Amino acid sequence: MKHHQLQNHYQNNMKYTLLQFNIPDLNRTFVSGAENYGLSHIINGNINMLKEIEKDYGTIVKKWSEVFELDIEIIKSFIATESGGKNRPANKFGATGPMQMTVNAVAESVVKWKAVVKSNLPTEAINFLNKKASFMTKLTSEILTATNKTKVKVLLTDEEFNIMIGCLYLRWLIERFKFFNKVMVAYNAGPYNSTLLSYGKQNVSSEALVINKNIPIESRNYIVKMLGVNGFMDLMLKNKLA
Repeated sequence: MKHHQLQNHYQNNMKYTLLQFNIPDLNRTFVSGAENYGLSHIINGNINMLKEIEKDYGTIVKKWSEVFELDIEIIKSFIATESGGKNRPANKFGATGPMQMTVNAVAESVVKWKAVVKSNLPTEAINFLNKKASFMTKLTSEILTATNKTKVKVLLTDEEFNIMIGCLYLRWLIERFKFFNKVMVAYNAGPYNSTLLSYGKQNVSSEALVINKNIPIESRNYIVKMLGVNGFMDLMLKNKLA
């Protein structure tokens, strides 16, 4: 679904904030957009990866995209960028699974959801968490006990739990930052990056973030990688915007 169609579809029905985009395309379509904007080896490789993600996780992604009102292709793009579509074991930072979620990100987003999103967790998410780990819906502090940390680490290896929590985290970031470029950096660098917060409520272009040396280099590379997954970087180069 193209961006303007997505806006029209959700405009009157969305419970949550509509994610604002600041990327130089007329019809933001992610996967189909990648095909339309050119056939570089990068795009070809990513299309195959995104097809694999659809095959492996399509049903799960669709389910939680509807619960958290997220564009399906955005979720797939984060999975592609984070893990290459694999259910990866924990890395040195403790990031695990398709959406490379950490215990801290899980606790933080669940605990602070109500303050940022101004609503309770969706009923479907509460029911899901109660089946998996009922203690999570009762958290009042993001500092978990050693026992609960261990439980969350194990849960993050479960594909659906990982993607559900990744979607919850994304929705929480969108409610906080509104704009896609800021959400990308926050997902990678954390939502309390001082430079990111210093932009306040204003929008900021992906190009400005990529050249801002106060943003961690890993996060600047992440933006380029994320845009490359969707063919956006090729589009930007074509229009001499990057």
